[in-house]
Amino acid sequence: MKKVYIMIIVILLIFLLLNGCNKNQNCNFTENIIDNDEDIIYDESFKENDKSLENKDNLNLQMLVDWTGLLNTPMAASKYGCYEIMFNTDGSANILYTDIDTKQRIYLSSDISSEHNTEADTSWIKNANGGCLLFVFDDSLFLSHFGDSDEPGLLYRMDLDGRNKKQLLSYNNYEAISNSVTYSNDNIYTILTNKNEENILVCINLKTGDLKEIKNFNNESVFLMSAYDDYMIIKIIEFDTQSEDALKAYYNQKHIIYKYSIKDDTMTKIVEWKQDTVYDAYDNKFIYLLEKDTDSVTEINVNNGDKKIIIESLKANNLDFNYITDILPVYDNHIIIDMDDGNSSFRKYIDLDKSCINDAQELKNGSYLGIVGVYDNTFLVTTGRFEIPVNATAPDGSPIITMMGMRSLAIINKQDFWANKYDFQEIDNTFLD
Repeated sequence: MKKVYIMIIVILLIFLLLNGCNKNQNCNFTENIIDNDEDIIYDESFKENDKSLENKDNLNLQMLVDWTGLLNTPMAASKYGCYEIMFNTDGSANILYTDIDTKQRIYLSSDISSEHNTEADTSWIKNANGGCLLFVFDDSLFLSHFGDSDEPGLLYRMDLDGRNKKQLLSYNNYEAISNSVTYSNDNIYTILTNKNEENILVCINLKTGDLKEIKNFNNESVFLMSAYDDYMIIKIIEFDTQSEDALKAYYNQKHIIYKYSIKDDTMTKIVEWKQDTVYDAYDNKFIYLLEKDTDSVTEINVNNGDKKIIIESLKANNLDFNYITDILPVYDNHIIIDMDDGNSSFRKYIDLDKSCINDAQELKNGSYLGIVGVYDNTFLVTTGRFEIPVNATAPDGSPIITMMGMRSLAIINKQDFWANKYDFQEIDNTFLD
């Protein structure tokens, strides 16, 4: 009976965690800065000199998909444009492409005037049931298709124009890629969940499709947050299964950050905190912690252990920690913060170079610009939503036209973006009609 009770608590904790925040985008947490009873504890032991920069043979790990995860990445960016999936009502889908130079959004098809609903069309995905996600690596586009109870998920590789599509691998005993991804040479690294619900760090060679298990985290709640050189920054959330009070157990959860060496399979603790006391953001070898108790923003250099204060007081900069609802990925040395004071939602930017906090300005439609691609001195951004007519089938089997919601896109200069000067160039959607 006791085991059953504990399991009920664990299930409730997981529910609270996942509904209180996005598990990949990290809720409120508390770090560890010294070995004491404070909310945030910092482990000094990892401050050893890191020799990886002196090692010319290091893996030079870089993030391909940030810590929010592939599931939360609306578009896949290449050097030339962005890709996205438009799902149709019949279970099929189409790949769309936004070209930065021409500022046009089209079907990823050699025949722009086609119906885009046959296998002869490179944009068409016959079966998108279960969901599909895209990512770009080098000069190839990858389509990760979720499986179901009967069929495993599949990973496809194709040219950037959609041609030469081939199955690269079958996930078999694993769920399809949905989390963050880092890469080195022709290999990507990500955390997959197997049929035993074990979370495993795997390496996938994108040339051969070979999948190799690197580290089994068993049933731990684990996330790949960032990567650099030979190291990955790993977060593990430890649940309190001892407390009989579910709410107390929730707040006793620990968020622990480790530096994981992929070469020698060692985990070194950097910092830990309790639930709902810190928000965290990541950029390469840097961790940024917004701490509730000290009302400050701290930067940790994981490479050498250096720690410095970026913002001494959030409230002095008109940012109330209690109003934070989400932390977005770091772009151009800025942390983007979504907030809600109970009456309205708003957004702020932390400028990490200038150590200041600025307000983001709403568009006339009430939304904010959302970054989906970075190109030299410009961003590809979302500016709102619009609808396009698409072919569909009525319940009686007859063909009908229905409206499909889409993100509207634009290109804006980086300086204008941060200065709230919304002089952007809209992407043309003519070819989608």
